[in-house]
Amino acid sequence: MVRRTANLRAGGLLANVLLLAGGAVACAHSHATPGAAPISTRERRAVIGDGAVVTATRWDDTLVELTVAEVPGPGGAALRERLRARHRAGASFTVVVELADRPLDGDVLADGDAWWFRCGELRPTRVELVAVDRHPTGDGRAHVRMGFDVGFAAAKGGCNTLQVGSAAARSRRPELGRHVARHGAPLRW
Repeated sequence: MVRRTANLRAGGLLANVLLLAGGAVACAHSHATPGAAPISTRERRAVIGDGAVVTATRWDDTLVELTVAEVPGPGGAALRERLRARHRAGASFTVVVELADRPLDGDVLADGDAWWFRCGELRPTRVELVAVDRHPTGDGRAHVRMGFDVGFAAAKGGCNTLQVGSAAARSRRPELGRHVARHGAPLRW
């Protein structure tokens, strides 16, 4: 993978642009613009292959409160306690893998059990496949979206980079490219 960093001046502001060559992973891990929705600062997205996009949302106390604010009445307190218990112990993420225009049967990337997650050297303490949406396109193919709930134990220094990959992509001709097959796609906070 060839990585180049270029400094550009636009309107008096210094902008760092990461140019990735050779089919590498592109990750949008810059800070959200002022006035953006609070969830935007907690969400990262990476295009990891042709028609394959990973979006991860990092949970924290503020996101729990934003979620609970949408629930009226006494159900909000119970939801707050459930979410705090689930997302407070360490780093916690909701990860959505979207695969466009895939074979309807036998697609190795559509197997939820084949996807893996790491935070540095840490392995997750929990990985749950919470949703799978499959939308047939009418030509024997489909768009697939898988949602995962991923949690890590509390670690010294926290979890600033989530690596997402698929064990099924490690073949002689990897579906997502060699770099992603070996190292996964980084999503940085």
